[in-house]
Amino acid sequence: MRKRYDEGFKAKVALEASRDGARLSEVAAKYGVHPNKVAQWKKHLLQNAASLFAKQNNKEEKEREAREDEFLKLIGEKDLEINWLKKNLKKLNLL
Repeated sequence: MRKRYDEGFKAKVALEASRDGARLSEVAAKYGVHPNKVAQWKKHLLQNAASLFAKQNNKEEKEREAREDEFLKLIGEKDLEINWLKKNLKKLNLL
């Protein structure tokens, strides 16, 4: 049966392995993981470290834009309704 490790554990091991003077075999022994796994996690961490500083709120921004579009659409509909009501009230001499 395969062992599964959560993301936090992988990050912790990869960070420790990427420190100066850290040996993969020592880190692997400390955490009970095969050295090849530690090397993979370290490589993955170093390759994707730049994405940590990229725009993280991309999903949140898309959701915000969708809500904003919905609100603008609703405002436009309400403006049309108000203008229609004003026009008809003027025709009836109630405005």
